[in-house]
Amino acid sequence: MHDVEPGLMRLNGEEFGRVVRLIESALPTLTEARSAVQWQADAADLYRARMGEAESLAHELREGFLRASNAVLQYAEALAEAKTEMEIGDAANDGLRELIKEVANTQSKRVRDSEPLSQWEDLRKITSLFDRQVEEDYQDKINKMRVQADSLYYEAAGAYSRVRDIEQNARQIFVAEMHSAFKRLPDFKADSNAAKNIIKRAPGVLAEMNDAGLQNPESRLPGQGFVPRFGVDAPGDMTDFHQDIRDASGSFVVNEPAEWGVADAVHGKYIDPAHEQKYKLAWIRANQELIQGVAYQYGIPAELLAGIIYQEAGGKPPVLDHTADWVRRNTPLGGKDADDTSFGLMGIQVDTAAVALGYDPAHLTDSQRAEIIKSLDEPKESIVIAAKVLADAKDTTDCANTDPKQMTFDQQRELAARYNGGPDWNKEIAQSYADDFANSRTDVNLVLYAPD
Repeated sequence: MHDVEPGLMRLNGEEFGRVVRLIESALPTLTEARSAVQWQADAADLYRARMGEAESLAHELREGFLRASNAVLQYAEALAEAKTEMEIGDAANDGLRELIKEVANTQSKRVRDSEPLSQWEDLRKITSLFDRQVEEDYQDKINKMRVQADSLYYEAAGAYSRVRDIEQNARQIFVAEMHSAFKRLPDFKADSNAAKNIIKRAPGVLAEMNDAGLQNPESRLPGQGFVPRFGVDAPGDMTDFHQDIRDASGSFVVNEPAEWGVADAVHGKYIDPAHEQKYKLAWIRANQELIQGVAYQYGIPAELLAGIIYQEAGGKPPVLDHTADWVRRNTPLGGKDADDTSFGLMGIQVDTAAVALGYDPAHLTDSQRAEIIKSLDEPKESIVIAAKVLADAKDTTDCANTDPKQMTFDQQRELAARYNGGPDWNKEIAQSYADDFANSRTDVNLVLYAPD
């Protein structure tokens, strides 16, 4: 229960609700098409029958998804209630642990290793001659704390019991409702290979589907990423998701303000820091549309993604990343795992990118690693991967279900720290990175939203 995130469950329920609204938006057109088309031919009756079946199919799909949406949302509310009870239980449990700690630490290893509730159950009553001998010297302390300890014990036990009952009862209802919702879905079969081939071969279909997501929030919500390729297998041993990102970014236009080389890095670091700042801001200004579009697709604020670009653009030139990688892979002098090497515009480590792209970072093949680095070296793919890393980080926080437009700057700052530090985001180096992100906020927003 500690790891349960009701917000993510709520997000699933809202996604089912979006499908309901999408079907409802299509139903009038479907009904009109059946009644308005006057087809005089031998196949007219078959046409009307098929259109009627399609309309019936849409109605049944709507009812099934509506029932599923309600079931998931109700279960999410129950989980939120259970989490509140869990917090009450944990607070009482921690208080009991602190209260009885001194006496509990004098007991047997079995008692010392137990949870506070079990420890107090053992301490508050003598269950054997051995217990009497061990606890006799501490009976006065036990008796003095008995009233307070009992109060904490029953408060924690009661809260945990309510957690169990709330979750179990809600789960039973949820499973039954989801089963009922599933039964409402029509039992039909379609040739998925035919659909796949149509989508794959028809020029511009994927681009139009992405555009539809930008125009109609019901057809594709922010944060869902780019439209996948519907089962078209990736070549070699790349993940399908990696190939999806490569395909989607292929149509992007990236405007690089200038090449950033060794001389630029030295000049910006040791002679004129404003030289590097101009490069960073020029990168953002030249790619406003791209940054805003990618951020929308992954459900993160555009200023967050732009702020990360500002942090990472410039700095070490790409040739030094590849040099460091070669040293770490081929000599004992690197001092770090080669997959900790950062590449590209967005300064993403190989292992971080591997996770975002759906690989197992502990078992990367040489070809997979090469493809990851190739994508990180390509600025537009690197920006998409960075957006995915930020979106994944967002999903682990309390703002997982927050509209990007409603995210506070403190929440953005936390995601910047997580981008830099991963699980160590609370450490000084990641917090310093987040401070730099915060300090650049005004400059970044001025160029990100500046008119052309």
